[in-house]
Amino acid sequence: MVGKGKPGPAKSPIGRQVRAMLDARCVEEAEGIIDAVISAAKGGDISAAQTLLNRIYPPRRGCLITFEQFLVKGPADISLAYDHYERLAADGKISTDELGQLTALVERKAKAFELIEQERRIKELEDQISELKAGLMPRVA
Repeated sequence: MVGKGKPGPAKSPIGRQVRAMLDARCVEEAEGIIDAVISAAKGGDISAAQTLLNRIYPPRRGCLITFEQFLVKGPADISLAYDHYERLAADGKISTDELGQLTALVERKAKAFELIEQERRIKELEDQISELKAGLMPRVA
């Protein structure tokens, strides 16, 4: 265990020297290492082939899916969209993870509709305040 205030191995002068030596050696040997991995992959070493392919074509984090989209055009459609996507999951057409992602999209749309409504109500109140102020101002003849 490293005591408080003492540098760990990577921060010690010796650790830095070892790291620099390894980095330099890897740079020197990189071409040979790459050639060896390629040769191993060509020779049938699946692990070497997978390493190369993962480097060239990284695995996708998700996969493409096709599903029946439900258009949410207004607040009234929110509940219908939830029902639609739950039915797709229940029928096995989408996974529960995909259900979560789709319902998150619906929730963001619901929030957008809320904000639009709040903006409309604020504008309406501002207009009413302006009308009241105009009615209270003395008229100059």
